[in-house]
Amino acid sequence: MPVIAVFTILISLIVITPVLAIVGSLFLEGFVLAIAATAIALVALALHKGDAHRLTTLLKPITPFLLLPCVWMLFQVVPVASQWLAHPAWMSASAALGKPFLGTVSLDIGATLLCIARYSLMLAIAVVTTATALDRQRAEVILFLLTTAAVLIAAGLIGLSYFPASGFDLIAERAQMATIAVIGAILSCATAIRAYESNEMQRVRSRKSSGQPAYAIAFSIASFAICLLAIMTAPDSALLLAAACGGGVLISVTAIRRLRLGPWGRSGIVAAAIVGLIGFFAANPIARDADLTLALAGPSQTPTAERILADARWAGTGAGTFRVLSPIYRDAKDADSYAAPTAAAAIAVEMGRPFLWALVILALISAWMLFKRALTRGRDYFYAGAGAGCIVAILISSFASAGAFGLVTPLFISVVCGLALAQSKSWSNSDQATSGVKIPSEMRGSQADRGLRIGLLAFASILAVQATWIILAEYYHQHRIHLPVDPQASRIANHEHEGARRAAALAMFRGDLWAETAFTHSDLLWKEPTTASEVNENARKECKMDIERALRYSPHRGDVWLMLAAMADRYNWQEYQPNALLKMSYFTAPSELSLFPLRIKASLRPRAIQDPEIQDMIRRDIRVIVTKSPALKPALATAYRASSVEGKAFLDHTISEIDPVYLAVIRAGLR
Repeated sequence: MPVIAVFTILISLIVITPVLAIVGSLFLEGFVLAIAATAIALVALALHKGDAHRLTTLLKPITPFLLLPCVWMLFQVVPVASQWLAHPAWMSASAALGKPFLGTVSLDIGATLLCIARYSLMLAIAVVTTATALDRQRAEVILFLLTTAAVLIAAGLIGLSYFPASGFDLIAERAQMATIAVIGAILSCATAIRAYESNEMQRVRSRKSSGQPAYAIAFSIASFAICLLAIMTAPDSALLLAAACGGGVLISVTAIRRLRLGPWGRSGIVAAAIVGLIGFFAANPIARDADLTLALAGPSQTPTAERILADARWAGTGAGTFRVLSPIYRDAKDADSYAAPTAAAAIAVEMGRPFLWALVILALISAWMLFKRALTRGRDYFYAGAGAGCIVAILISSFASAGAFGLVTPLFISVVCGLALAQSKSWSNSDQATSGVKIPSEMRGSQADRGLRIGLLAFASILAVQATWIILAEYYHQHRIHLPVDPQASRIANHEHEGARRAAALAMFRGDLWAETAFTHSDLLWKEPTTASEVNENARKECKMDIERALRYSPHRGDVWLMLAAMADRYNWQEYQPNALLKMSYFTAPSELSLFPLRIKASLRPRAIQDPEIQDMIRRDIRVIVTKSPALKPALATAYRASSVEGKAFLDHTISEIDPVYLAVIRAGLR
């Protein structure tokens, strides 16, 4: 019964993947983590001795390689004294705050810890699938449901292409759905091969065919057509190449087996694949000066990524930090997107280029091993063949889009790889005899079995801790809080203080939550210092502590630096230099339009406007507002009216050089 419970948990997760693709959130990720922890614990406690031996045999050779990414991410969040390893932002933050502290390789400790939890979830789903799919009948159910879920997501992508949904036209979401459509196309081929093989076997045994395989083949053809149409609606033409290569791997396995091709026949398949690749790249040439990780991405998505990649460090900037790097490198004219254009670019930046190419090599080796096992496997060879094809397809698509990231795509990848691994080896007596390796039955239930169960229970405990860490914080974190730029917004944010503070305290290491807690104190920016000193002394102390915690775990937050600069100047905090803090805001978020109104107001202070560096920075902000962001012109006019004599003189000179007509409008008090 516990094994059936694990199987039920797995198929339930597969069934709800189309829903997760639409309503995915960090809270749901924590919930899925908790479910995975339960499933791993059940596997450890209830797995049959024979299945435990099989699982150990499959997992033991690859476990060190599976743990490598987790070890590397843990290294990225460990404080290091070496300035060569730590990200330079930590040194800049220490100098601006006037407080020494050790930095880390990761630019955002909380984001990297979340990525460790996501990777742990991938491993857990893969292990649960492997343990469950050791049984042939359960493997067939998993394949069918996974294909169906992929087809439903592909159909959803087609619907979005023709009937766009408000708030769901994000690049990252569509890329994820398109990548799942690629996986669905390969799985559709696998289900078709399974149906054909089943029909052939029934014909041999009973000398007549059943109608059931015909329905299965029809389902596979319809599924493939839907997935192919979804891929064609995606803007990345390289996804067609990924689907063709992935499907080609599976079809090659089938052709080699059924036609009994020797070395010359296999060479012909390789030659045909090479000709196809040459034809694709001839029709879709790659820019010569483009970074290799962006070679297959659209040119409109790459300007910010190219600048980030130019400064990429060999040790990376920390898993999950590409989005937090985007505000530092993004120009005002770039697309308003923080996500990486390709998964390969994100990995190269976050984990380092050596890690990326090591991962590529390991993926190719994995695909090759599954390909070889598919050639030597019995009638269930299509599982390993589909796994090899999906690995190749995901590898190619990673250089074209970022669809390999998210919640749903990694879940699909984990299930596919677990399914392929479980069915890549036959456990019949004849196969064990020909392998030359025979393990005594008493050993199967002793050392190896005990080690597997202890390891899985320890893993389940880690997953439970990660799930609790995420769920408790997200329970109080109802919605995201931005830095308010006016008194009304600050009063609204102040009502969220209690929940934001609880979420940050429970998450501990997440700088984003500490930043939002600090933003709930933003009403202090519009109170008179004398009044605030009498009534809100504790609030000011809490605000200072929350800001420092946010910068201690996320020194890249330009909005937090701006708030600290404004607070330090307004309340005369002697331990800080407002001008240095203001410069950090410019350095870490130079093109964040939402910060322009408050930043211009802070920059027009008499002590700030005298600084030549701040003058250059504010000139750029003003030029962007006047020439490219007319929606912010009223905020600029408000700052003009409220500025000092020195501030007005500076604005007069700067705006007159850009647009004298608009300067006359401001002076006349018009909008």
